Amino acid sequence: MFRPPNGHWDLDSWNHLRVDLSNTGKHLARIEARLDNQGALDWADSLPGTAVVPAGSEGTLGFSFSRSGASYDGPEIYRSQVGRPNGHRSRWRAFYPSRVQSLRFTVHAAGPFELWVFGLEGTWPSGSAANADLEELPFLDRLGQVRALQWPGKLETVEELTAVLDAEEKAVAGASIAGMSRFGGWADGPRREATGYFRTEKFVDPEGALFWSHGINSIGFQSVTPITNRHELFAWLPEPDEALHDVLIHRSAGRPPVANLLRANIVRAWGEDGMGRFRDLAHDRLRVWGINTMGGWSDEEMMRQGRTPYTLTTGTWQTNFHQGGGHMQPDPFDPRFERGLRQALANFAWAREDPWCIGVFIDNELQWPNDLAPMVFAAAANRPVKVALVDQLRERHVDIATLNQAWGTELEDWAALLSTREVPVATRTEAFAADMATFYEVLADRYFSISQRLMREMLPNHLYLGCRIHRAPPVVMEAAARQVDVLSVNTCAFLGRAGRVSADIPVLITEFHFGAPDRGVPGTGLLGVHDQQQPGLAYTAYVVGGLLNPRMVGTHWFAFPDQSASGRPGENYQIGFIDVTGQAYPEFTRAVTRLSNQLSQIRHQPPPSVEVALESILQAGMTK
Repeated sequence: MFRPPNGHWDLDSWNHLRVDLSNTGKHLARIEARLDNQGALDWADSLPGTAVVPAGSEGTLGFSFSRSGASYDGPEIYRSQVGRPNGHRSRWRAFYPSRVQSLRFTVHAAGPFELWVFGLEGTWPSGSAANADLEELPFLDRLGQVRALQWPGKLETVEELTAVLDAEEKAVAGASIAGMSRFGGWADGPRREATGYFRTEKFVDPEGALFWSHGINSIGFQSVTPITNRHELFAWLPEPDEALHDVLIHRSAGRPPVANLLRANIVRAWGEDGMGRFRDLAHDRLRVWGINTMGGWSDEEMMRQGRTPYTLTTGTWQTNFHQGGGHMQPDPFDPRFERGLRQALANFAWAREDPWCIGVFIDNELQWPNDLAPMVFAAAANRPVKVALVDQLRERHVDIATLNQAWGTELEDWAALLSTREVPVATRTEAFAADMATFYEVLADRYFSISQRLMREMLPNHLYLGCRIHRAPPVVMEAAARQVDVLSVNTCAFLGRAGRVSADIPVLITEFHFGAPDRGVPGTGLLGVHDQQQPGLAYTAYVVGGLLNPRMVGTHWFAFPDQSASGRPGENYQIGFIDVTGQAYPEFTRAVTRLSNQLSQIRHQPPPSVEVALESILQAGMTK
């Protein structure tokens, strides 16, 4: 741990801290680091960072600061973006650059190591005055790239883009990494029973090959950004009478129009048949990179082509009894819950007998609270979830007087309990805690059991993949483990520390990413790194952590394309395998391919640690 001599570092005049590292030892070092404010926790008053430094090399750990929205001093047109041109970034995680009390390192290595920290430097001055050139309009050039910055691989013309896409199309056509079966399983490994569909014996593909779901979310060309009252951001938007207007501008019922510059770039580069060619290129890219799963929100036409296994995603949001502060809580007691889910699954009837379909996610990134009581009691008296709670309490307690004695309340009758919009107890008694815990278990079990029953009825050949949990207390995880085929979890936490489920159930990580600030897109995502050398190394370490965990059956990166630099309108993260022009990030995709070539070997002949695996992967890559 590094501590400043005067009690704290004031880094408020900078947007980014770089920490230069030199590994002079004989073994690779993987660093998990954290900048701390006073009282820092993993999820508050801190900022995480990660870097991998092979033996005999140098690397850089980077922290892109987040700040409160109130401290933004730039043009109003950029305020809705998470990452703004002048380097101001917002995150859900509270952090204050002006009050940094320590820099904490946790170093993992395959053996004895020697790691030198030889520079801590604030980079990218903060504030609108220091970044006036970056805030000049238009923000995006004609290809949708950030206009005021330069970087390796930045394109200037559509003709350059055409040449780049043509070259990659030719390079990947018909290619694949070695040992990949038709469905992306381990072609040369031991075989299990072939059932014609994906199933859980951990994971087996339709032809009986062992399967690790190496996936990416949002495979396709959806990278949209709003345009209403934002036309000044764009160097180019077609007029309504131009042919490309309907290609670029998308409208859906009840929502403002959005621009999809990635889609427009594909059509400008390859003409009207460009979308079909780009889908073919995407499938070919996946085989070459060793990716075998189209994760959530991927292109339906690509799913229907029978070339890459895929997952489907739907939701039950129409019955949410609470929505706010990041929480969306469905009400499984509401009759509309089952009716709505039945209709949603009916929309997937086309995939019922498709062997390329792995399964279905029902809902996304639900954040099950530790304390359910405030949500339930805040609901209206006629909300089914609240009625269900009161009905349960009436069965557990003889009358309202018994409840009052157990809870320490003075409720007049059951109707008063239904009508209150606040937690009715001043001090939570053991009886109150026990009652709410029992109800939480009933609610969670009902949510997952209805979902499972409808999956078995309507899509019996495919797996119920859970709800992509963002966070949840043990009662929810245990209810999920009883009902789902695969437990899906969204987390950027390193998988070597995973273990939140006591049941031996397959676990699939359905979102993680690492973004860098050096390719124009200002946002770095939920876990940032310093530059383009680090995302591929961080990716490799993360996936290997999953491969070495016998519960894990796959990892899905979010997402295939970068988010638009101008936001959607909020998130604008540099987290893609491809950028807004459609070209791949070479440093990143080379690292993913290098890992894929050893993925099955690592999974089934596991080395003793993530770091030993990393050394092997990097060494093999150097000899090819």
